[in-house]
Amino acid sequence: MKPLVKSFLLVCLQVLCLVFLFKTSYLHQINYFSWFFLVLGFAIGIWSIAVFSFSQLTVMPEPRGNGELNEKGPYKFIRHPMYTAVLMASFGFVVANPVLATILVYVALIVVLLVKISHEEELLKKAYSNYEEYCKRTYKLIPKLY
Repeated sequence: MKPLVKSFLLVCLQVLCLVFLFKTSYLHQINYFSWFFLVLGFAIGIWSIAVFSFSQLTVMPEPRGNGELNEKGPYKFIRHPMYTAVLMASFGFVVANPVLATILVYVALIVVLLVKISHEEELLKKAYSNYEEYCKRTYKLIPKLY
C-alpha cells in the first residue's frame, strides 16, 4: 500500500473512532473521573500544539518538507504527545459511557494509533537523521512506561 494511502486510511479510521466516542458519550452525565481524563488530554494536546510551529502541524503522519525535529515541551519526554492527548481525552468519553461498543471502539482507536505511530516513525527516520537517537532518549506515549 502506498504511504499516502495508508496515512489517509489511518487518519480516517482515527476520526471515525473519535466521532463515535464523542457522539455516544453522555456529556450531561460526565463524572469527575471522566472530566479528569478529558481535561488532562486537552491540556497535553494544547501543550503539544503550543510548542510546535503551526506550519508543521498536520493530522497526516508524513513530516512536512520544511520541518525540523521538535524536542521541546512534552516532546522532550515522549515522541507522540498529541496521540497521548487523544487517548487520554477519548478515555474520558469511554468512562462516561462504559458500554461494550465504546470500549471496543476505544480499543480499535488504540490499535489504529499504534499502527499510525509505527508508520509515522518509519517516515520520521527517513526525514531526520537524528530521529533514531531521539527514540533512544524518549518514550512513545507514556513517560517511563511506553
